[in-house]
Amino acid sequence: MFMANIVSANSRYDQYMQGKTSALNTEEIEGLALVNSKCASCHTPPLFTDFSYRNNGIDSVFTDTGRNHITQLPEDMGKFKVPTLRNVALSYPYMHNGRKKSLNDVLDHYSSGIKPSATLDTSLQNGIPLTPAEKAKILAFLNALTDEDFVNNPAYAEP
Repeated sequence: MFMANIVSANSRYDQYMQGKTSALNTEEIEGLALVNSKCASCHTPPLFTDFSYRNNGIDSVFTDTGRNHITQLPEDMGKFKVPTLRNVALSYPYMHNGRKKSLNDVLDHYSSGIKPSATLDTSLQNGIPLTPAEKAKILAFLNALTDEDFVNNPAYAEP
């Protein structure tokens, strides 16, 4: 019952989607459009995950085999579960191994740091080209996914 009550659904993004158009500013709205066009194949709204396992190009040689460790299937080598982006601004470090220290580092990875491998997700074969202005808009939007009510709820705090 407790776990069923842990729901993050009151971020400024959620308020915007419920019709409060002032909840997001212009930069955040443009960031939302960029996430929808460049990232939503994996980070699908409204939960901003598709619950799949994918190789995001963090490595080309795998010391951590990811999903393959469980399935023993060669096609799962280097694949990890696609995380939600909700409250992502608070969940650093990033990537399955904590290799990226900031969201800007993550965007740099997807823009110009993808490492090729046999199991690299097809949507990342050419990376995700992003200009500095696009990165700034995406970062602004990602911050709008923080649900302050949820993260500050004393019912979810450590005892």
